[in-house]
Amino acid sequence: MSVAWLVVWLAVCCLCPSLVHSPLHQRFYPTMAPPTADSPVGRRVEYVLELIKDLDLHSPLYVFEMQLRAAQDAGRKTTRYKAAKYILDDDRFITSMTTIMTFDIAAPNIESLFFSNSGALLDSVVTPILGKELDAEMENLVRVWRCPIDEITPEKLLAMNYGQMRKEAKETAPRTWKMVELLVGKEHNRANRRKRQKQAGDGDAAEGGGGEGIDSDSENEDTEWEDVGGDGKAKWKRKKKQHPQKPKVRKDVDLMILGTVAVMSYTRTNRANKFQLVNGYYLNAANCPKRPRAVMARFGFCMTYESTIRVVRHISLCVKDIYMEMVQNELFIEIWDNLNQMYRVKSRTITHQEHLSNETQPYLLFVSDRTESSDWRKEPLTNENIRRERALDMEIADLEPNFDLLRHASFVHGCNILMESSKPLAALMAKDSLPSHVKIHQIPVRPAVAFPLPTLRLNEGRIDETIKVIQEIGKEIRIEGPVYEEKDMIQLTGGDFATVRNTNKAAFQRADATTVAESLSFVEPTIEMFHFTMSVLTMILHTHFGRPDGKDYASIAKFKELLGFEKIGLNCKDFRTLEFFLLDMFKAHFLAAVLTLAVQADMAGLEKWFEEHSWDQLLKYLCSSVFDPLTMQRRKFKDSGQVRFKPAGPKTKTANPEDTSAMKDEGIIRDIAMDNALLFLRDMMVYRELTDACKTGDSGRLVECIKYFAVCFQATRQFNYAAESIHLIACLEHIWDDKARRVWMDTVLMNPSGLPFKFVARDLFNEWLNRDGKDMSTSSASYTS
Repeated sequence: MSVAWLVVWLAVCCLCPSLVHSPLHQRFYPTMAPPTADSPVGRRVEYVLELIKDLDLHSPLYVFEMQLRAAQDAGRKTTRYKAAKYILDDDRFITSMTTIMTFDIAAPNIESLFFSNSGALLDSVVTPILGKELDAEMENLVRVWRCPIDEITPEKLLAMNYGQMRKEAKETAPRTWKMVELLVGKEHNRANRRKRQKQAGDGDAAEGGGGEGIDSDSENEDTEWEDVGGDGKAKWKRKKKQHPQKPKVRKDVDLMILGTVAVMSYTRTNRANKFQLVNGYYLNAANCPKRPRAVMARFGFCMTYESTIRVVRHISLCVKDIYMEMVQNELFIEIWDNLNQMYRVKSRTITHQEHLSNETQPYLLFVSDRTESSDWRKEPLTNENIRRERALDMEIADLEPNFDLLRHASFVHGCNILMESSKPLAALMAKDSLPSHVKIHQIPVRPAVAFPLPTLRLNEGRIDETIKVIQEIGKEIRIEGPVYEEKDMIQLTGGDFATVRNTNKAAFQRADATTVAESLSFVEPTIEMFHFTMSVLTMILHTHFGRPDGKDYASIAKFKELLGFEKIGLNCKDFRTLEFFLLDMFKAHFLAAVLTLAVQADMAGLEKWFEEHSWDQLLKYLCSSVFDPLTMQRRKFKDSGQVRFKPAGPKTKTANPEDTSAMKDEGIIRDIAMDNALLFLRDMMVYRELTDACKTGDSGRLVECIKYFAVCFQATRQFNYAAESIHLIACLEHIWDDKARRVWMDTVLMNPSGLPFKFVARDLFNEWLNRDGKDMSTSSASYTS
């Protein structure tokens, strides 16, 4: 506290020079020799305390009071006389000054102090003190938030976030942060919010209700909701359900304060801080146009466009150094895909035609498991790990999936469908132990280690340029063909079917080459799962589409006609729309099958039935029947082997299906619609398991789905994936050894964010890179990379 008194005395002497000639100075008779410049701090403090004691002051605060009285006596004719007199006569003088010296100057109760309306005291005492404190804080904050562009690394950039900057601002500039909080009214808004909540609670308690003002019977209700002779509340609820209100987004006041403090810090220097850097980098990644970014840079919210480009280039160089070191010590997979973009340059060309740019976007993917148990990733694959002659050992049994696993997975998905469809069923089923998926090979939930490579001016749709793509990637990472030949290495690659086909054709055309580098025999391409999933969905569409006129019951064409989905067709290119439509059809078929087995007409009856019967036994029976290969045989033949139904055709005793008033059908024709519905259920159950395995990151479950659809592809016109899916199974079962198989199992799915249930296929990540590349390029006549 002695040091504090010394600070007070020095501040008074600095702010009030007239104190030397005041009556206070005339009463002073020193009893102790004044300290010299070389005296220690303790000696100086003792001298100040002796001065206070000789002056008979109970507190140094009386210094301010005496000085103000002297100013009052000397300036009775000045304009500030009344203000000074009011300050001296007020009883809160000592209390307020104590608050200034002992508490934060930016305290929440600052407005209750006596000097809040006193310009004299604010200008002469409070403002200079507060200004110096805030000035020192902002200087420290500028140093803390300093981030030279040439020193930014990917690690530092990832560590920059608003939460960390908010913490640094509160610790480095607490008074400035508090002052801005008071200016934006954070405490005021919080108090008002509590007051409103309290008033709402008191009103609910007075009415005796639970606070649901929507359904209350009020005389002031809008006449739009009145329903004479009906249920007005039900009508109101129906209309609200059709047009729900968007939830209100609460303002992030702390983020506003952070932006204000960051702009204040930016005004003190000509260099951007962390806040401007993060905002500028984000706007660049979001492809924000240059003009809005220039405006925000003038306001101090982000860096300039030129500075942002410098940061991006520096980060790119740092990233290149990282993956150049990693490719020498770790396993990696090369994935690439075509990046085709149409440039709208009709008016700038002689032929007045658009320009199609064919490029290729590659990237490297490393094993995300960085633990000690994954030391196998540090050694490259060799020819000993991949023996292609072992494909001759493949048998038909290798294509058979684990149907017990598929039945259990369908049982789990069926439970989820029922719980999503009815809340009472969900509450009823939650009382029992719900099933869960069996984990076979779960990939660790960690952020993927992937590095995009520079875009190549090559068309990977051409075989000759596919060879150049492989060579250019080798030049970029400095591992070319001779290195693979010297170390006997094998390089895994991936892509869609066109990429795999062209890579294999390129290697086949060079089969007569004498070296490994020229023959490209070190490349091992495999198909990726996103395009495989698209082919599976196309296969299901063509198999169950039915007649285009929609006269086949329970067919996709029939439901397309009923629901009015014009986009759905045999040549549908909208993958997401088709997937949503087929998944909705699958849920409807599954619920209809459950209602049929329970002999119920609606969900209300099913809820009552589940209360009295075992729901898990019903679902297990349904899933077992769908995957039982004898189900269709039992529907066709009797136990004795005779045909159960006569061949379809015109029968004299059979009613016309279109004549609803005719006699009941004798049942001598097979129920083909039911058979097709069961087959559709089976295919979609496995498809849902395929997509769920991709999202959860279980490559073991994914392999079982690949085996199932590999067999289904054989009876379709999709002979490309029919052959490649069998080739992939042959690699997993025979060609690859345990190490090569584990590399594929651990990298076939990747997790860009590191969050659960956020796994994606490797080629889907490549599509995201292509989309970002197209967004970053400009539609100009000149080439843009």
